Amino acid sequence: MVTIDQLAAACDERTRAIGIASVSFATGDKVDLGAISRFCEEKGILLLVDAVQSLGIHDFSVRRTPVAAAAAATSKGLLGLYGLGVLYVRKELAARLHPNYLARYSVDLGDSHEEVLGDFSYALAAGARRFEVGNWNYLALHALEAGIDQVAAIGVKEIERHVVGLAAALSRGVEELGYVLRSPRPDDAPEAVSHIVILTPGHGRPGGKWPSVREVSNQLKAAGIRHSVRRGGLRLSFHMYNNMGDVGVILDTLKRARPD
Repeated sequence: MVTIDQLAAACDERTRAIGIASVSFATGDKVDLGAISRFCEEKGILLLVDAVQSLGIHDFSVRRTPVAAAAAATSKGLLGLYGLGVLYVRKELAARLHPNYLARYSVDLGDSHEEVLGDFSYALAAGARRFEVGNWNYLALHALEAGIDQVAAIGVKEIERHVVGLAAALSRGVEELGYVLRSPRPDDAPEAVSHIVILTPGHGRPGGKWPSVREVSNQLKAAGIRHSVRRGGLRLSFHMYNNMGDVGVILDTLKRARPD
């Protein structure tokens, strides 16, 4: 788990920016963005947030938690498609930054038709739009709009409460079955529990020869349980459409995969 104390110890007078994932894809750890944001504001450090694992699932507002920039793909918590991402850049910061690449939509050509390419005397678009490159993915944009509508209809706070409860139940069940929990334990660090649970077979624990990660993964696949294998661990993630019945199916499958 990444803590504010670790980050503070790694910073000095030369530190200009901190980049951090709001939720780790490899551990499921949810960091304390509020504390990190306050530290960065006090020290004049830019905070850059990778929100791909959390946006649409965990409550986050740049009004309450100031950050310099935040980015995410739309294919996860926002219920969208691959091939599209979202970017927030604080306005006053965007005005000081020059993008590495230019495109038709990243420069300000006023009311000119899109066929007008401009010349070498150009003005960058205001705000984060100056980082827009390539053509817009219209299909993914329509899917994103529908996904955001679904998330907004329920509310991110309610979604977060729901998925953290599911993850806590699965985490406790995983350990009761003898598996090793790699994500935060709900009874030890409830504030760090996200919608992601990471586990590995209980090698070294009594009860016979445990199957490999790949063997357990194959049993989960056979049971129709969507999951990922990341850095030697099995990753299971929840969203608003999951329920305690899903937790039960996962635990039943993991129970069958244990040594006799």
